Amino acid sequence: MRLVLATIVTFLLLAEACSLHVTHNELVGTYRAQNEAGYALLALRPDGTYAQMIHRNETGKEETASGRWNYSPRFESVVLQNDYSIAQNMLGPKVNGESLPAEKWFGRIELCCDPNNNCYYKKQSDQPDPGLFVKASQPTGKFPRGAKPLTHEGR
Repeated sequence: MRLVLATIVTFLLLAEACSLHVTHNELVGTYRAQNEAGYALLALRPDGTYAQMIHRNETGKEETASGRWNYSPRFESVVLQNDYSIAQNMLGPKVNGESLPAEKWFGRIELCCDPNNNCYYKKQSDQPDPGLFVKASQPTGKFPRGAKPLTHEGR
């Protein structure tokens, strides 16, 4: 009986762990992607707005973008409008629209930037980082006095 119960529990855990389907509400939160050129933070709000910040290693420069996002269940992708494209060894340029396939593995959500080079936005928090929205609203792209982003360690 224990063996049967253990087999059932294992099957259920594996079925949940490999679920690729995500919902709009599960996508809301803060993500981080990193590559040879630097890193990017992306915050998705439930109202369909996003903020993005990229940090370029070579110059130390940070740039921001903001706009609308939506989720296409049919294509299982997040579509960002007016964002910086991320790939293995580059950050940017800004693109008019980008589709990022969404995946869920073992309960963790990732947005695929560049699958050929293993570049993904990995979800760091279920809460959209308010500091990214403040920063993206500033014309200079710099944080206003007193506002700081959440920090996100590693990939």
